[in-house]
Amino acid sequence: MEKLVQKKRKGKEAIIEKVSNIINGHQQFYIQTIFQNVKSHNRVWITYLFYRLLTNDQKKTFSKLVIGQANGEKKQKQKRKWESEKEEQIQIDEELRQKRIAEFEAKKEEIKQNAKKRKEKREKKLATVYNEHADPENYQIHQNYVNNNVYKTRDKASIQSFLYKYTDGAVKRMQLIPKIQLSNVHDSSEFRYVPPCGIYRFYDINTGMAYIGQSKDVWERITKHLEESTLSFSKSPFQQHIRNCGMDDIRLEILWYGKDLLDENIRLHFESYFINEYDTTNPLKGWNKVQPYRFKFNLADSKRIVEAHI
Repeated sequence: MEKLVQKKRKGKEAIIEKVSNIINGHQQFYIQTIFQNVKSHNRVWITYLFYRLLTNDQKKTFSKLVIGQANGEKKQKQKRKWESEKEEQIQIDEELRQKRIAEFEAKKEEIKQNAKKRKEKREKKLATVYNEHADPENYQIHQNYVNNNVYKTRDKASIQSFLYKYTDGAVKRMQLIPKIQLSNVHDSSEFRYVPPCGIYRFYDINTGMAYIGQSKDVWERITKHLEESTLSFSKSPFQQHIRNCGMDDIRLEILWYGKDLLDENIRLHFESYFINEYDTTNPLKGWNKVQPYRFKFNLADSKRIVEAHI
């Protein structure tokens, strides 16, 4: 224990001797040496010891130097901290950038694969619309329509014009409906409260060929008939006629409309009645394939129900 105490005492005496030798004119060098080479827990003791050996004039200068050195060290520490944080942020930003690039490439690949699947599905669906060997004439018409993109090059504008002429706005829609059914409707503002259930008829003004259908929302159904997806894939004779001849000679008529047709069974009876009336299941007169298939109607019952409403 005594040896340890003596060793510490000799160390202190050596430091005091070194301090005494550099007091005059070496204060700046001393301070830099302390702050650069001496461990923090020894700085206070050594600085205090050195301070006691100074004259009053030297103490003022020494205090300024110590404070300046301490502030400088603090700034350096803060600067190192900022640089470290900046490097970490740069690294984080780079990781995020790489992640976004990877997500973008994955999304791009997913879109590419989905487009490929859609194309395969479309080609498979096209092959099932008409059989090349069993029905070559219709097959060729359909293939030409789809492959040559006839909807966009020929029919799109005429279909938009057709829908604008007949279905754009309440006033135009009211003109299609028999006036007797709108006797209680005085203007277009009241028309919107009438249920849009109806029986409609597409017909060709040159040949008289017609297609009759029904829907709980007749305006939506009319639009659905003329969408690109329907014209591209439907096997209906009506859609095939549009693919072959276009829309220029097609007209629209509303045969019955309103609350009388809210019930689906009633609508189907009305549809059956008008299909029989116009004979549109006859390939020479219409494009309807068969009578409504969801129920087997007795024509006499359909006629009785329709005449009761009329």
